[in-house]
Amino acid sequence: MSATDRRVVAILAWVLGLLVFFLAIARAADLRYLDSDRWPSDLYAFTHLDSGPLDVAVLGSSRSAFGLSPSAIEGCLEREARRAQGADYTVVNLARYFSSIVGQSVVARDVLVGERTPRMVLAEVSPGLVNDYYNMLYIDVGENGRIGDIPACLAATRDGRTAVSCARPLLRGVENVSWAVASRFDELRQPTWMMTYKGGGQFCFGGAVCKDHNREYVDGMSRYWKRRVKNMVPIIKTERFSRFQVGEGIAHDYLGKLIDWSDENGVELVLVNMPVHKVYQQEIPPEDYRAFLSYMQRLVAERGVRFYDANDDHWQQARPLYFDPDHLNDKGAAQLSRQICREVAAPALARQQ
Repeated sequence: MSATDRRVVAILAWVLGLLVFFLAIARAADLRYLDSDRWPSDLYAFTHLDSGPLDVAVLGSSRSAFGLSPSAIEGCLEREARRAQGADYTVVNLARYFSSIVGQSVVARDVLVGERTPRMVLAEVSPGLVNDYYNMLYIDVGENGRIGDIPACLAATRDGRTAVSCARPLLRGVENVSWAVASRFDELRQPTWMMTYKGGGQFCFGGAVCKDHNREYVDGMSRYWKRRVKNMVPIIKTERFSRFQVGEGIAHDYLGKLIDWSDENGVELVLVNMPVHKVYQQEIPPEDYRAFLSYMQRLVAERGVRFYDANDDHWQQARPLYFDPDHLNDKGAAQLSRQICREVAAPALARQQ
């Protein structure tokens, strides 16, 4: 080995050592989920809350963050259990933008542990999120992955951008410590407020503060439908379903890990297909959607999980309940949260009494 080669190796070793050092600091100081991209849910705030035992935890992408409100589900659970009997429930929404089943599995196994192990997890599934070639996998692993997830991510890469992002978990310690030193996390108050006081998610219910919050957000997004229909809908097939595979790759492996985790911890796992408007639904290749539903039924039969399909004709036709083709507004969130509470969460939690 030449002198130049030795210097290169030495520099690389120092760089790797520094990255590991910062990762250790971030882990020791509990800064893992402190970063610049915390919307919709603030996992950093959640990990520092004294929340106590959880009844229901929501995992998923921004669709779940918008569509499933902890305060709405809590209120429904208390009504269903007849509050006079002293029933009190705690629900949190840990959904994050672009989070596929890979990110959901990582968050569950990393965060929902010990006293934070919930009685039930509502985990979002969809043809996109369980696709082994999910087009936003690079963002998902970059935001949520751990060092141990890098090999699986690299094995599923389709381009250089994804490959680079797969290595981001190595840099997360530097990111976390940098944000802590700069105290920049104080600038993002909305997600922190929602997680601290209302369990996360985008919309909350109960009191004037929530009404004002919901109205302000919905009013600000009033023109979003047209923009998304124009810019996002036409590229759904090419961007999100150019290559489709379920049941044998990275998404399948991590869904299996999530199911194993739920079995080992006595957590009732419900896979929820969140609703999308027909404008979005009609862009999903029919054969891919059929393959997705078949895969879900296979998991039900083989692994004993529950699959709840909220993407039915009623929801696909309910334009007033959406603010864009695949995200519910506050009215939609209130309705869907109550529906899933009554049909899924309340009966299951009652059986566990």
